[in-house]
Parts: sequence; structure tokens; C-alpha cells
Amino acid sequence: MAATPEERIRELERGLEKLLENERTLSAAPSPAGLADEILRQAMAATHADAGSIFLKDAKSGNFTCAAALGEKAAAVRVYSIPPGRGIVGAVAESGKALVTEATEDPRHDKSLAQRLEYPVQKILAVPISLEGKVIGVLELLTRAGSAVKFDEDDIRVVQLMAGQAGRAIDAARNLEQRLQSQRFETLSLVIRGVVHDVRNPLTFINGYAELLGETQDPPQRDQARDAIYRNVQDIDEMLRELADFTAGADTTHKKPTDIVELVNDVVKQFRPRAEAARTRVNVRIRLKDARVASLDAPKIRRVISNLVKNAIEATPSGGRITVVAVRYKTDIYLWVRDSGRGVPQEVMTRLFEPFVTHGKKGGTGLGLSICRRFAEQHGGEVGCRTRMGKGTRFIVRLPLA
Repeated sequence: MAATPEERIRELERGLEKLLENERTLSAAPSPAGLADEILRQAMAATHADAGSIFLKDAKSGNFTCAAALGEKAAAVRVYSIPPGRGIVGAVAESGKALVTEATEDPRHDKSLAQRLEYPVQKILAVPISLEGKVIGVLELLTRAGSAVKFDEDDIRVVQLMAGQAGRAIDAARNLEQRLQSQRFETLSLVIRGVVHDVRNPLTFINGYAELLGETQDPPQRDQARDAIYRNVQDIDEMLRELADFTAGADTTHKKPTDIVELVNDVVKQFRPRAEAARTRVNVRIRLKDARVASLDAPKIRRVISNLVKNAIEATPSGGRITVVAVRYKTDIYLWVRDSGRGVPQEVMTRLFEPFVTHGKKGGTGLGLSICRRFAEQHGGEVGCRTRMGKGTRFIVRLPLA
């Protein structure tokens, strides 16, 4: 027995209520395309359509491109782009009004498209998707030739309400997607700048050890220089891998058991000639007991220590001293780099770990400390700073043992 008009209306209203309850889910869809798919699926279910599509206006070309398609020929429909005014979609986009029409009798229906798709259309229901009075897309529903489904005014009303919701939700999804793309671009820019910033240290060391190889005939010194060059080439390779992983959306933190004592001593050993040239003493104090090995991304922590030691050398006047400490406290490892330099002004302290913030360094990029913070946080740790003007500065890196 066929449903009465009243029962039909109540059924559609229940479907609409369910749709409205899902508005939060729709608005949080991962992309405008994914959102359009979900809206189209619900519109087809509410009207018993055989097929459907959503075309959204492209801001650059002005054409309406397929954002979603469901039904027998969906894959073929998804590649289409429709100029304004062409076909039912173009007509509805121009008029801004909904319509129900017979495909075989309406001259606006693009019969050539139906022939190419080999999909005979019977009924068409199309409504504009609008936002703030402007048409941003069209929702089109179809029945196949021979279908018993007849679109009516109740269907138009329900789909119009869906389209109104769709306009707001798709606009929100587009804005979110743009923000995420912008944030990802900014982050990628920082990662690239960070690699360029940090690659200077191993390149400087490689250059110095290459000169030593050319000048000395002492076998132990040559072995030491060769090993140091190899290690620094590995560091550069790790930086490039980090960049490749990030651009691919992969996890860029690769932890493995790391000897912290060896890591700290190796960094200090490489910077010691630079410190001696600046007439600065560098001392190392290790208080790790049985926590000598921890799960770390060694190349990243090497970059953290290198940045802090390099900054300390540049901040410390001739005759000063720098102390590098590794100590265990409870379940954490703390790495300190303390200098006897000028200290950091209070107005800089509040923004010290932000990108591009620098103080008193000629040619500084302001990226070193932001890189330190990012790498520490990727390990579940943090970086802090204590300073006294004229007395020096201490940077403290906390890293969980696990």
C-alpha cells in the first residue's frame, strides 16, 4: 500500500531531522569532497534517487566541477566540468532556483552527455547550493528510465534544506582545508629552513677535517679525521631523510638505543677547536649512573646539543667558560648547556623559542632554539632557559628515558 502524502512528509521530516543532527559530523568532514559525498548519499536516501552528483563552482575558471557522484556511472561523471549556463546544472546555477523536470522533454538537459554515459535519465531534481546569496554549487538527483520514483514538491523542500546546510558546511570545510594547507606550508618552510640552518655545522666540521687530512701524515689523526667526516656526512643524510619524511607525511622521529655519554662527548669534541679559537673553556660533567643508554633519535638530539653549544660559544666573551652537563633525575635525562656570557634580556626571553627570534648574533637566523624545542617536544620532553644579565645563561633540555 502506497504511503499517504502525510506519511511521506513525516518520513522526509524524520530524514531531515537526522541530517540536521549530523551537522557537526558533516562540518568536521576531512575535505570538501568527502563532505559532498556524505551530503549526496543522504539526499539520495531521502528521495530514493537512482543517481546523483554535486557540482561546485571553481573560483578561478567559474566552471562547475564534480565534487561528488554516486550511482551506476559515478566514476565517469566525476571527471566532468560544466560551464555556467550549460545543461540542467548550469541552468540552475544561473537562475538560483530549484527545479524538477522530465529529462526527455527538457531542452536544457544535455542529452549528449547521457548518450556518452549510456545512462538514460527520466526525472531530474536539481537545487542550487548557496552561501550568503551566491550560488557555489548544484545538487542534482536523477532517476533512471523506467523508475517508479517521481520527484515532487516535498522532495524539493527536503533537498533545498539539505543544500542550505551543505553550503555552510562545504564553505567551512574549504576554509579549514585552506588553513591546514597554509599551516602545512608554513611548517614545511620551517623544516626546510631548519635543515639549511643546521647543515652548516657538519659542513664546517667536514671542511675542517678535510683540511686536516690534506695536511697531516699521522695515521691516528687521519683515521680520526676520516671517521669525523663520515659521521658528519651521516648527520646531513639524516637531516635530508627528515625532510623527505615530513613532506611525505611520515613520522620524522626515529628512536633507538643511544649512548648519551658518547653523544655529548662527541659534540663537544667537534666544537672544542672553535671554543679554543674564541679562548673559551668547555667542560663536560656526566652524572647518569646506570642511565647511560636511552631511546632517542640520536641525530636530532645531536642537533639540539650542537645548537646550544654553538650559541653558548657565540654568547661567551673571551676568557669565559661553558659547561655541558648530562644528569638523570627520576625518569628523565636532563642536558644542560651553561655559559658565562651576557645573559638574555627579559623582552627577548618571552619569545626566545619562537622561530626567527634572535638576539645579539650577527647573521643569526633565529631558528636554532625553535628547532631545539621542536625536537625535544617530539621526544615528549621540553626545553627551558634561565638567565641573569651579566652572569650567563643556562639552557635545560628534559628528555624522558623511555
